[in-house]
Amino acid sequence: MSCTEPVFSFCVKCMRPEVTEEIIRKALENIGTIDYIDFVDKHTTLPDNPLKHYRIAFIHMKKWSQYFENIAVRGAFIDKLPSGINYVYDKEGHYFTLHENYNPKYKTDSYISYLEKELEKAKQTANEYYQHLQYQSNNNNKNYQINRELGEINQQLIADNRALQQQVQWLTSQYVPNTFPQVNNLNPSAPPYYLETQTQVSDTCNTERH
Repeated sequence: MSCTEPVFSFCVKCMRPEVTEEIIRKALENIGTIDYIDFVDKHTTLPDNPLKHYRIAFIHMKKWSQYFENIAVRGAFIDKLPSGINYVYDKEGHYFTLHENYNPKYKTDSYISYLEKELEKAKQTANEYYQHLQYQSNNNNKNYQINRELGEINQQLIADNRALQQQVQWLTSQYVPNTFPQVNNLNPSAPPYYLETQTQVSDTCNTERH
């Protein structure tokens, strides 16, 4: 079996078990080089020998022949495959009917591999998203705890501030009247009051000017 994918895949839906791989390769050598052939036994038995079963063949082409490399020629050939193309493989006129294999194993395996990779990517994305949600949830829990603690601190500050205001009001009511006693006998027309030091300084300044 080749490591590269076949260029095309045929299917023989029903043929006798004596049709070997060698017979098929020889019958189709004008089409191109066959990569490998898969045989599957059917449940239907031969009318002339109930101990033998008809078989299905899946023929995978490695490359086209030079004649079939022409796109127009190959396209016209492939267009006839839905109705079947008969290939005679012996002198008695026995033949098998060639169809296109619409669901070759190599394509199925490739698609399954692709789906497995896509599933793995989806799992990884889902896991990353889950971890992100867990991180956000943990942060939200931390933020909630911090906000609750800040709220408690704020309530305590409000209570302390209220108590401090009450103390300030009480202290003000107790000390302000004693510190600044009320003066009842005020005379608005009394002459200005000068300290002796101020008068002496003023006289000295007047003497120096003369």
